[in-house]
Amino acid sequence: GNVTETMLRDAASKVQQRHPHLRSRIVDDADGNPWLTSEGAGEIPIQIVQRESAGQWIRLVQESCQVPFDFGVRPPVRFLLIQSPAASDLVILCHHVICDGLSLVNAMHITASVFINDNERGLHADYEKWLEGLAPHAPVSQYRHNDTGEDACPSWTGSPTRT
Repeated sequence: GNVTETMLRDAASKVQQRHPHLRSRIVDDADGNPWLTSEGAGEIPIQIVQRESAGQWIRLVQESCQVPFDFGVRPPVRFLLIQSPAASDLVILCHHVICDGLSLVNAMHITASVFINDNERGLHADYEKWLEGLAPHAPVSQYRHNDTGEDACPSWTGSPTRT
């Protein structure tokens, strides 16, 4: 469906608020040791590209992987939205220093769950069907953000640890 820039910025902000590593940058201490800090990290960078074909995302991911993260300025994560009125592709690129593969899958899952909460019957009805097919024993309501501000997704394992 059509994911707008506003929708993605809202989702990215909500995911970033929940997970400290997604709102951190890397600084060196006086001895040259790198540390994560949330001071001055800023928002997750979002790049938006018009979608021209179903396979366009492959080339864009290859190109994006060649762009280094600016560790000292912003979180080492970025979102790439390949957008059209009929279909949108979302790619999350993240450095392993703050996120492993499973955590990245969960970040994508949580980002999409924000869309479900904000568009109950609209854009992500297909995603709800996919979730139910993935875990038929767990109703979609378990994957939704609950009213207390906690993540209700049963597969979320928490923030990655420092390595």
